[in-house]
Amino acid sequence: MKTSISIFLFFLLCLVGLPGSSHEVISEIDDRTDLRVVIYQGAPAFLVDTREFQLPEPEGVVFFHGIPSRLKPDTLDIYPESPLHIITRYYQEDLIQMNRLLELYVGSEVKVTAENVFAGWEPPFSAELLGVDQGKAMLQKDSDVFFVSPKKIMLPDYDQKLSLFPYISWHYKTEEPYEGVIEVSKMVEGLDWKADYILTLAQEEKKADLTGWLTIQNRGNHEYPEARVQVIAGTVQQEKTVPTRHLMAEEA
Repeated sequence: MKTSISIFLFFLLCLVGLPGSSHEVISEIDDRTDLRVVIYQGAPAFLVDTREFQLPEPEGVVFFHGIPSRLKPDTLDIYPESPLHIITRYYQEDLIQMNRLLELYVGSEVKVTAENVFAGWEPPFSAELLGVDQGKAMLQKDSDVFFVSPKKIMLPDYDQKLSLFPYISWHYKTEEPYEGVIEVSKMVEGLDWKADYILTLAQEEKKADLTGWLTIQNRGNHEYPEARVQVIAGTVQQEKTVPTRHLMAEEA
């Protein structure tokens, strides 16, 4: 597996988005041919999601839908590496949230729909968004700095895709059209398991029946239908977690 460099571009990535391409491929759960889930005790689970793909163009962007929201993006891997060449990989959380949208416009001019009776400004008027703090937007117009509710702000020229659900996307290149399976592996949080046992001693106290059952706990908001599940006991060594919104560019 190639080493990945994690580049944390919270604002820049949201404004720039993925590399431009004329060809987009959307992968849904219906394209899945296999799902393997390995669950550890007290540690993130390991998922391998295998799907059928047809990539007729030598370059494009794949949008991989139907993934858990508690994914650890620093563990994301895409196979095969050949003949596919993955240029960038991107994980988008389900983040349609007011404050996060406003943060994209910090330092930019926005429209304010609230009346400012002290300065005599009639809505809508333009002001520079300085920041967002404790549910209030800080703005500046001329030499005046004031606060308004974020609900009183219009965000102009927002041309990025909004999604209610998380997704993975990657920009790829290939020397020839690709048709076959692609495996996407990742670690996710929210899955755990435990085992319970009952020992029943026979009346003569010489034999006993041992009954055990396994309980899988899913504390996330994602279901795993028809998954092949494996549980493993023991301690898993984990690396330090990195922020969930980032771009990972492969090391040259």
